[in-house]
Amino acid sequence: MLCYCSGKDVAPKCRKKTSVHLEKYKLLDGCGPCRLRCYDRITDESREQINKHYWQGSFGERRVWLDGHINIYSVKRRRHPHSRSHSRQHSLTYTLPQGTGKTPVCKKMFMRTLGLKTDAVITEFIRAKQRKADDISAPAVTTDRRGKASPPNKIEHNVIREHINSFHPQISHYNIAHAPHRRYLESSLSVTSE
Repeated sequence: MLCYCSGKDVAPKCRKKTSVHLEKYKLLDGCGPCRLRCYDRITDESREQINKHYWQGSFGERRVWLDGHINIYSVKRRRHPHSRSHSRQHSLTYTLPQGTGKTPVCKKMFMRTLGLKTDAVITEFIRAKQRKADDISAPAVTTDRRGKASPPNKIEHNVIREHINSFHPQISHYNIAHAPHRRYLESSLSVTSE
């Protein structure tokens, strides 16, 4: 079995993460009777395979899968044309793979097939896709940005080193053994010195 992260044999870390995802996001019951009659169109066995395939993929592969099965359309008809800020900006349709094609399903069936109890994953994906459409320099939709932000208290050490070296620190004449590693500034310098 190949690892979705590296393309090599499955690493124990990836195998553990996949098993955690499969256990956490188990297949839920279908939508029941709905307007699209999706419960009649797709079987529980194929839904189980879709769930397993989705959660075995990496973050990027799951995003690509969502991109292929969620269609975004602009709203065709608005109930209140003057309240644009409060109304929906887009409409979504959902599909699930079946055979060689895709079967349209309702949102409830789509989420329950993936084992999702809330639509937070879908909402975040749609927002990331809109950010990418609005700003070309935004990161790709398939990249995982978690943990990538630099901390607010991060210090650039090279700038500090260059500033200290501008005062020409000297090697201590008392202890020659540590001379290459320790350098000292003149005692006449103070904080207000430039």
